[in-house]
Formats: sequence, structure tokens, C-alpha cells
Amino acid sequence: MVSEKERENREKLFRLMRENPELPVVAMVDSEVVADTGYGRWTGVFGYVYIAEYVIGLTCIHFREEDDPSAVEYAVRDVLDCHSREDIKTEKQELEAYRKLPWIKAIVVNVDLPCEEDEGNA
Repeated sequence: MVSEKERENREKLFRLMRENPELPVVAMVDSEVVADTGYGRWTGVFGYVYIAEYVIGLTCIHFREEDDPSAVEYAVRDVLDCHSREDIKTEKQELEAYRKLPWIKAIVVNVDLPCEEDEGNA
């Protein structure tokens, strides 16, 4: 049996896919789902679903958060190499560089650890 919350998340995913067929769907898998060093498959459940923009950096994936100066700085440092950052001297220049990063708009599906009552059904 699927939990009510998972059913709602799936319905939202399907609706967003119908409304935005041009957008890719990406899964953001919680680290607890794959907390293992072996090779195999892991069970997860559909979590929160939303449309967002992201960019892939050297150390992590960054979601667009222009309102958070520390997120802007971290993303610029993580995505651009040091030579590309040489001309960035002010917060305004940093924000301009942030806005020019190769953002990817997508439907994001969080894949979460199943609840104990869902484990037998996932």
C-alpha cells in the first residue's frame, strides 16, 4: 500500500511532467538511501517534487538561491575555475557571474528513505 504522502508526491510529479514536457526529470537521492559501500540496489520513496534550477559544481550540486549571499559565493567558487573568478571583486559582480552559470531547469524529485511502515511496500 502506498502512503497518502507518497501518492500526493507522485500525482504532483505526473502533473508537473504533463505541464512541462520539455523539462528533464532529475532524482535527488537522500544519502541515507544509499549509505552503503557495496554494489546493489536501494529502496527509496518519492519525496517532495518541485521545479528548480541547478548547476553541477566540482563538489556538489547547487540549487539557485539568489537571496542567500553565501550560497551565491559558494556556487561561483565551486563552478568557476580560479582564472574565471579573477575579475570578480564585488558582490554585484559575483551575483552577475552567478546568474551566468550554466543553470539547468528541471523537475526535481527527492528520493527519500522509506518510512518503517512503508518498507514492506516500497
